[in-house]
Formats: sequence, C-alpha cells, structure tokens
Amino acid sequence: MPNNNTAHSTSPNQDSEFNPTEQEINDLLEKFHPQDDDVIELSDTDLVEIQELQHKTREKIIPPHITFGVPDTKFQKPVSKTLELPKNMYAFAGNENGSTEVQLATGEAYATTDIGVNHEINDDGILIDKNTDTMIITDGVGSSRTGYAASALATYGTAQFLKKGTHFNELPTLLHRAVQTYQKHNGPKFEDCSTTLVAMRLSKKDQTVEFVHVGDSKALLIRNGKLVYNSQDDNLLSFMMESRNIGEEKAKDLISKLDVNPSSIIQSLGHDANAINLKTGETSEDSTNPHHTVLKVQKGDVALICSDGLSDTISPQEIATYVQEQLKTSTNIKKIVESLKEKAIKMMKDWKGKPDNISIAATIIE
Repeated sequence: MPNNNTAHSTSPNQDSEFNPTEQEINDLLEKFHPQDDDVIELSDTDLVEIQELQHKTREKIIPPHITFGVPDTKFQKPVSKTLELPKNMYAFAGNENGSTEVQLATGEAYATTDIGVNHEINDDGILIDKNTDTMIITDGVGSSRTGYAASALATYGTAQFLKKGTHFNELPTLLHRAVQTYQKHNGPKFEDCSTTLVAMRLSKKDQTVEFVHVGDSKALLIRNGKLVYNSQDDNLLSFMMESRNIGEEKAKDLISKLDVNPSSIIQSLGHDANAINLKTGETSEDSTNPHHTVLKVQKGDVALICSDGLSDTISPQEIATYVQEQLKTSTNIKKIVESLKEKAIKMMKDWKGKPDNISIAATIIE
C-alpha cells in the first residue's frame, strides 16, 4: 500500500561512473552459462548430493540450470566454478540456505535465507557487503526452475558491480540488463526468469539509510514500533490504487473484474514487459523503474528488508510491533531476526500464511 512518509524518491542517475559494456556483462555471465558439453543426465541421487553439498558448504557453487521434479528431462550439471566473493562480502543464493552476521559501520547486521515451508527450492538470495554497508535480498520470479537462476545472478552480480564501484541506485538497471542477457543466452526455457530486488545502504557519516527496490520484496524502517517507511509493492493492487487514486477495496473490486491476481507483480528485473499500463492496456518496452528512497535514521531505528515470504505472512505493521516487543528484552539483531523468521515459519505450518521462502536482512542503528 502507498505510505504517507516524508521520504523522497528519485529516479536513478543515468550518467554513471560505471556503465558496463555488453562484453563486461557477458564476462560476468560466463560464470553462470554452461558450455555445450556440460549437458549430462543427472539421477535423483545426483540431485540430492548436489543439494547436500550446497547446504554443507559456504563456497558459492551456483547451479542455475538444474531442473527439479521433472521426469525424463535432461538436466544440466551445475557450474562447478566456485564464485569467489570480494573481501568482506557474504552471500547465499542459488538454492542455498544460510545466515551471516556482520558488523557494519552503523551497527551489527544479520541476514538469513530459508527454504521455508513446502518448497523444494529456495528462490531467494541474500548479500551483505561490509565494504559499502550494503545489504540486498533477491527473490526469483517465474517457474521454480528458472526463478532462482535469476535470483542467484542478481545476488552475485551485485557483488561484482559493487566491487567495480557502480552507484548504489543504479544496481537495478544494471542487473536488469544482466538478467535479460542471461535469458538470451539460454533460450525459451529461461525466457520467464526474473527476480525482485530490495537493497539498502547505510551511511554513518550522513546518518541515513538508502533503499532501492523493484518488485514486491519489502523495505522497512522501524522506529519505536512504528513504520517510518514501508515500501510500495510493484504489484497490480498497489499500481491500481496509485494510478487511479482510489482505496484498497475499490481497487480490489476493479481488479476482480479483470480476473487476475491483485498480487501479480508488474515489474521485476529481467521482465520490463510486466510493466503494464492499466489505462491503455499496453506493455512497456522501457527498462525498469526502480524505487529509490533516502531517509534520516536515529539511534535505535531498525532498518529491515525481506522477501514477500515474510511480509505476506506477517504484515509490515505487525513486523514493526513484533520487533519493538523483542527490543524490550534484547538488542541482539540475530536473535530478533531468527525469532521473526521462526514465527513466520510456524504461521505457514499452521496454514496462516502462504508457503514460501523467507529471507530477512536487518540492522539496529547504533
């Protein structure tokens, strides 16, 4: 839903100090793109062993080409090349579960990604970069066989782009191009792969938090149990409310006549055709239109980003209230985030939330 905060939003600066060429993007994609002779048959045992390896190792072995649960299908073996992250960067993606705790300039930060309930694949990715005080979450969109490939690409692509010094608010545009290039390399099978992105960068010097997002992954700034900022989802319901300047119930009524899901994502990295103009019915061929927001922070604020596995299960205001209650007994961000994650998982198991992966990254401003 639209929020009534005092944050200001801007469009990304098109004049970047780092604007990668097609070749530079291809060099990055080389890590994700298998050679023709990499196509082999994988048995169920092979798949289990690969999954076990992912759960046991912190090394970043990305298998974006593996198809799960489809009989009589030629599987492509995982890219065996280990992706080495730059120093002081920590990430999990490509069907990995994991957590990491890092001391940023503004305070302790913690990020976790979990497969959640009734899911065979984790489409989410997380990354913390201590060098730039940046955290990101990605959530693959599309079929379960391709969404996590886009998510992994965006997660590790972010690491490479940040290392090269790209501007924070230009990440969505660069990653959008990277995912589209990936689609072209891999043909129709991967044409529907895309991913959401939510990222935050903290500045101790300016006492600010900067958010950028595309899709329905959430960015929240919590102060004394209240939402200072609640990012607007790129879904049909939010778009209808904003474009028509109407309330939620009326928007839902109008959408019901279109016979579509009000939660349908209208924008994601890799799929700018999702950006439908509801007034004309036409689709846009333009690049993504990311949301960019900068906010002043205060000591004790909690800056949090998450995939919709959390925010669709526990509402943003409920998240803020729960975090505030936890802060009364502990300021350990790891403990708070893990408790929040377990609460969401329990709700999913009790059928009080849709089954989904859950990823959370948060910090308490010191």
